[in-house]
Amino acid sequence: MTMRISKPSSKTKNKTAWFVGTFAGLLCLGHIAQADPVQDVADGFTHDLAPHIAPCTAPAKLGIWPIDYKTQPISPAAAQTLYDTLMAHLIAGAGDCIDVMDGAGIGVVLSYLHQTGALRDAGGNPVAALEAANQDVDIVALPQLTVRSGRVTLAIKAVRRETGETLVQTPAVSLSDNMTTSAMIDTARDLDVALSDAAKQLAAQAPDLSRIVPAGVFYQGSGVQPEFGRYFQDRLVAELVDKAANLLTGKALQVVAPEFDLSQTLGESLRARDLDPLARISDRDGADGLYQMRGTYWVFDDVIDITMTLKDTTGRSASWQSRLKRADLGPLSVMPANPDLGDRSETTENFAVLMTSPKGSDPVFHPGEELVAYVRSDRRVWLYCFYIDALGDVTQVLPNMFRKDFAQGHMLTPFVLHALPDPRKDPFRFRINADTLGEERLKCLATTRNVSDDLPEVLRGTSFDPIPQSTAANIDTIFQQLPNTQLASTSLTISIAPKGPEAD
Repeated sequence: MTMRISKPSSKTKNKTAWFVGTFAGLLCLGHIAQADPVQDVADGFTHDLAPHIAPCTAPAKLGIWPIDYKTQPISPAAAQTLYDTLMAHLIAGAGDCIDVMDGAGIGVVLSYLHQTGALRDAGGNPVAALEAANQDVDIVALPQLTVRSGRVTLAIKAVRRETGETLVQTPAVSLSDNMTTSAMIDTARDLDVALSDAAKQLAAQAPDLSRIVPAGVFYQGSGVQPEFGRYFQDRLVAELVDKAANLLTGKALQVVAPEFDLSQTLGESLRARDLDPLARISDRDGADGLYQMRGTYWVFDDVIDITMTLKDTTGRSASWQSRLKRADLGPLSVMPANPDLGDRSETTENFAVLMTSPKGSDPVFHPGEELVAYVRSDRRVWLYCFYIDALGDVTQVLPNMFRKDFAQGHMLTPFVLHALPDPRKDPFRFRINADTLGEERLKCLATTRNVSDDLPEVLRGTSFDPIPQSTAANIDTIFQQLPNTQLASTSLTISIAPKGPEAD
């Protein structure tokens, strides 16, 4: 067990406004002779949505939140093909009560969200971003992609903006092999060739690059950084430093670690950007030539599909995507050591709870180091936090028995920075054990009222004993079923790497 605790002394509008986006982030549809899983998803979505927009006094405007292809295992052309096909199916099955809009206006909406900082301040939560930006959107449709057992699946979720209520969640449908062109082994590259090409393309797309903030290379949709992700990031940073020395006529590329000590600002009101390493570096040293680098990779049977992105403070980005032969990666581990942390699903609500650490979000730690989490909410909430260790044991860490005012000890004041553990309140620390490697997670659920009395006794924070597995496996469901409260969640995934070259 890595976490060691040491004790020192709404209502629906008749006419629902929806908005639509370019559906980027899916797979190439290709030719389908008979079975069409995209049509199955679209038909199920419109069927399940219909009861939620009755009575039909006026058609509801239907749109889709965009999924960026830069975080998915597909090409932009394939994404556009599938988006067009999905739109056609939705139009055909919408009926008289739903107007399916085209995606022509999404560029304006996304640009506005980026320029106002609403998307960043909402931690990437689209519903909260639209709320903060006062966009005339009542329900958001969120397409979802994941990879399971080497197969890509598609589902769609609909969320009401006013309450954050999930209206529709379609089952995940596997896309057929002829849709997953990105998984073809004959398109895969050698690792060294891919790294050289990635550095060349990213440097060419961001010619002003002079400072880079590595944010991690993550397994699929999770916050996990297995050995391969850490290795690829280190190698790519080294390649970029070498390329930059040539492209910038000898000017060295500066690598900036995303580390900040926020302990002196505990209890103070902070902006959401104060929890963003890129924004903090920009505020301190200027934004010229400053980019954050982040990667995502997807594991198929024989290949790794990987995308790397550079992003500056304005949201401008450069990206590179390729496939690697899995057999050429040698002993590098590409899968999470803790399989339960491979997928991370957060509730999508109309308020934002942000969490980070002194090493940024979803960081890499080494044995012997101590973890502290910084948390900020845009409204008053009560926080319930659980630590999942590398062995799968779940321990509740907030609320806890050490808070003087047990009833209010886990309440967050809006916009104020809080810490866990809080040195002002908690007589314990989170220390990474010397004998533990792998991945662990701190997950927090935020409610808009104190729900402790409605929870099972083992979820009221009265001890640090591991929660029984039968209860731990159902924590999300228990909270989702609580009455008269809105719910949001946030998490921090900690990848624990051995000391050595990676630690330097």
